[in-house]
Amino acid sequence: MHQRIEQLLKRRDLTKLTSGRSYRLKTEVPLYSPDAPFHGICDAVLELEDGTYIPLEIKSGNASPHTGEIIQLCAYAVLLEQLHGGRIDIGFILYETKSKHKEILFTDAVRRKLDFCVEAIQRDAAKALVPQTSASDAQCTQCEFMNFCADRL
Repeated sequence: MHQRIEQLLKRRDLTKLTSGRSYRLKTEVPLYSPDAPFHGICDAVLELEDGTYIPLEIKSGNASPHTGEIIQLCAYAVLLEQLHGGRIDIGFILYETKSKHKEILFTDAVRRKLDFCVEAIQRDAAKALVPQTSASDAQCTQCEFMNFCADRL
């Protein structure tokens, strides 16, 4: 995975994402904050010369971003905010198969969706419920509930 991310990012002109500003690129960035009930590893983070951060997530498809992908990227932005201060307003989803990217705005509505998802996950975890699934192979292959899901057994 690491080499794939490095190769993809070397092929891309990332200054398009930073409006020409200088940046430092970090890949596979572990993100954790004691103030957040979630953590993760962001595919890449651009640290701009003014100290702001832009999270990047790399996806294999080329369709419009799904709600879950937007919420995932927003979660990384929230973790970066908690770790470094400030507010992060944008992130990008880069598509592996084409030289396309999608700017994601972290609006109040997107942040509310993240909060709703976190609360729902916490509720389900407290009740020991396995979330409902669409049972599609593409969505299930990396799910942590795969070994417990009745649809996949």
